Amino acid sequence: MAKKPVKKKTPPAKRSTKKAATKKAATQRASAKMSAPSLVGKNGHKILLGEADLPKAWYNINADMPVPPNPVLHPGTKEPVTPDFLSVLFPMSLIMQEISPERWIEIPEPVRDVYRLWRPTPMYRARRLEKALDKPAHIYYKYEGVSPVGSHKPNTAV
Repeated sequence: MAKKPVKKKTPPAKRSTKKAATKKAATQRASAKMSAPSLVGKNGHKILLGEADLPKAWYNINADMPVPPNPVLHPGTKEPVTPDFLSVLFPMSLIMQEISPERWIEIPEPVRDVYRLWRPTPMYRARRLEKALDKPAHIYYKYEGVSPVGSHKPNTAV
């Protein structure tokens, strides 16, 4: 009679470590996947994103400009204003975003929670404008009329 091979048992400590690593890898793979945008329309001119595709950070174009923008000037003295001066009008966190050299600025979770109420709005591809401009760029615009108030203003109010 042939002997059956003996299967080695993994010690409990190693099993839990291996299980945790496998679970972590699966979670990372799942979080890395974003749902593909859904193209709607005869020519795929409308793009609908899923809620999971809402941005987690704002892009700061200042980080990619070859020359930094000119500072905001005081209307009376014509001197550059300080964040303290602007704090009379704006929250400090907003001021810091405006002067930040960082490329990506994280969107606070409470703001993202509010965005989820009516976002994402559909994007449309402006094919006729692309053709009229005769440029290779793809141009998109967002239709803000789908928000409950029918306006982009709540975005800035959040």
